[in-house]
Amino acid sequence: MRYFAIALTACLAAACATTKTVSEDTATETTIEDVSSETLSEQDAKLSDYYATGWAVTGGWPGEYPAGFSILEENIVLEAHSRMHPLTPANVKCPVPQYATYQQWNIPRSQADNLNFQVATKIFNITITQDTTIEYPDNELAYRPKKLSLKTGDQLSYLRYLGEGFAIVEFEGKEYEIDEAGLHGVSDIDNSDNPDRNGEDLWLELTCADAKATRAWVLYDEVIRQDGVGPTPIIGYGESQDITQDDVQSIIEMMAINAEFGGH
Repeated sequence: MRYFAIALTACLAAACATTKTVSEDTATETTIEDVSSETLSEQDAKLSDYYATGWAVTGGWPGEYPAGFSILEENIVLEAHSRMHPLTPANVKCPVPQYATYQQWNIPRSQADNLNFQVATKIFNITITQDTTIEYPDNELAYRPKKLSLKTGDQLSYLRYLGEGFAIVEFEGKEYEIDEAGLHGVSDIDNSDNPDRNGEDLWLELTCADAKATRAWVLYDEVIRQDGVGPTPIIGYGESQDITQDDVQSIIEMMAINAEFGGH
């Protein structure tokens, strides 16, 4: 059996490190916008614990071909956050160079701009519906898989997706890398009614191209909708690089197709 963590580790080694804590490095001092009628102390409480309970924060964006974005035009200024937190205003002005590609396989860009890819995944429980065993790697190289015995009624906590069907789950305080296929038909993993399933925020901490080399955070779902920004083209597994002028038109055409079918 092939375990996805081998490839994931190799590709992300220079770009990001797994962490359970959220960095709170600030780019600039900001004030929290009045998002509701709550008092400032109530807002501060939400800001301090948004990802602390019910979320798993880990390094590296998920997927067989992780998402990324490229800068298509000159003089683009991203609307960034001072913290990795969706309730903070996106009021940090973060200029970025034309043709820069922010994708975790673009190692030169990751190293030059000290990129920090983090994913916050909403944890949801998976209940085992019949006795079963699932395989997980015995060690980092996954030469000798072990079997985890599960009983009806056991619950796994889903922590994050990796790619190619593999995910990280927690059972009785220990984390396991598993193939999700082993849970189909023997658990409720396919229950689409679970409100927490697919809750996922992709964050990137980057260095802005300003005189202060400001550090700021962007949320993928926000930044990909900004003018002058487009999805990074796929050039090969484990490969990514800054785009060129020749790539811009094909990216724009791809964006038009995605928009037609409701994507971005």
